[in-house]
Formats: sequence, structure tokens, C-alpha cells
Amino acid sequence: MASVLAVTSRDHVVFGSDWPFSAATLPQTGDRDPAPGLGEFFDSAQRMEVERHNPLRQLPRLAQAVAG
Repeated sequence: MASVLAVTSRDHVVFGSDWPFSAATLPQTGDRDPAPGLGEFFDSAQRMEVERHNPLRQLPRLAQAVAG
């Protein structure tokens, strides 16, 4: 993530995951964070930006589907 942030600003970063694709296949440990290492680079508000706000801003059809 450090290399990504070295070449672009956080508002261009989008984190995607198939998590939780199946609760049966996930380990039953901790808070079940799919990317705990992101905490080294982003606080909770910044993670919300990367995981939700950025994708909705960058993908208008996704924003419409979520709103609709």
C-alpha cells in the first residue's frame, strides 16, 4: 500500500474483495477483517473512504444500483 500511496492520492484508491463470499469458509477469529494490514495505512474514516466512498464516486452505475 505504501507504494500505491507514493504514486497517487487516497481518493484514487479502491479496495475490493470477495469478502465475505461465504461465512462457512471464513476463519472464525478476531474481527474477521478481510484486510487487517490496511490499518497500518488508514484509520477507520480513511478505510470507509477507500472501501465505500471512492468506489461509489468512481463507479456511478454502482452508486445508482446501491441507491436504487
